[in-house]
Amino acid sequence: MELLQGMTCPVCEIGVLELHQEDLEFEYKGEKIIIPQKHVLKCPECEEEFLDPKEERKIEKLLTDHRRKVDKLLTSDEIRAIRKRFNMTQIEFAQVLRVGEKTFARYETGQATQGYAMDNLLRVLCEHPQVLHTLLDIPNQQESSVI
Repeated sequence: MELLQGMTCPVCEIGVLELHQEDLEFEYKGEKIIIPQKHVLKCPECEEEFLDPKEERKIEKLLTDHRRKVDKLLTSDEIRAIRKRFNMTQIEFAQVLRVGEKTFARYETGQATQGYAMDNLLRVLCEHPQVLHTLLDIPNQQESSVI
């Protein structure tokens, strides 16, 4: 259900949602990020706030990248740039990295955060592109037994 200005609040079912524009502030491990001037629907009765659904994905990506920066991980744009450097699709690159296609796509959209091992592998590929050939030469686990 899409929430609109003037609708009854779905939480308290008393207040009428009002559109506000405000800065959103988030904190992660003591590091703050401010996302300027976003539309928020607010209930004057229960004070519940709802983000504009169109903005949620953008905000989610900003927050994921903020957490990544704090944790010293590559951001979604940096991951995308590494993949594009090899002129590969998300599907092709996911296969090379032995990670699910949807998982890798989520790294680039900011819907999921890569672990430190994946981050390290991406950094190695960025600094030493010739390593890609080594990864391409590794047989699929289904085709080989223990090395």
